[in-house]
Amino acid sequence: MKEREELELILKLIGKYNLPLSPILEYAVKEKMEEYPEMDTTSSDVVSESDSRLIAIGEPEMVSYSEESCDDFTIKNTLNRCFIINHLGEKVFSAAGRLIYINEKMYQLNINTECFTLKSMIHEEGLWENGEEKIVALPDTELYNIMDYSLDYAYEIEDIVDSTVFENCKLKVEGAWFDYKGFLDLGYQSEDCRD
Repeated sequence: MKEREELELILKLIGKYNLPLSPILEYAVKEKMEEYPEMDTTSSDVVSESDSRLIAIGEPEMVSYSEESCDDFTIKNTLNRCFIINHLGEKVFSAAGRLIYINEKMYQLNINTECFTLKSMIHEEGLWENGEEKIVALPDTELYNIMDYSLDYAYEIEDIVDSTVFENCKLKVEGAWFDYKGFLDLGYQSEDCRD
């Protein structure tokens, strides 16, 4: 692991566990990061329509996406917050957690001591807002524990079955499907219940 990657990992871990970060430590880490060259991210900054699993993490990395049905937008995930910025550079959404773009849809993820949630995002007239909850996993579930122990829980998501019926929503993590409550769904094998 390169020195810059180690510093980025420190910041991610501090953010994951919501550790207090003194301004002096934050300044020292960021100043030290400037001593090391940036990693080449130009190949991942522009995303093609064929990419189905896209996540922007880190600080201040930004990844641009475009959808056929809406304006160009950029998502930004920092240590504690996520943002959507429109093509004019205006912040049109801000919240705690992470954003992912998967199966041509935007979702907001969040984890705290009470639960892990995955919500759909609604895009209307250039503005973004939270939609319906698709997954709500409590701490006693397998899904919550996988996400809680992950370095960055947004990277764990492999696929989602997004349904208008809450009970039919499913999430694929570590090769296994989980139901809308975060329990392992051994009976789910196909993608038949997508709507």
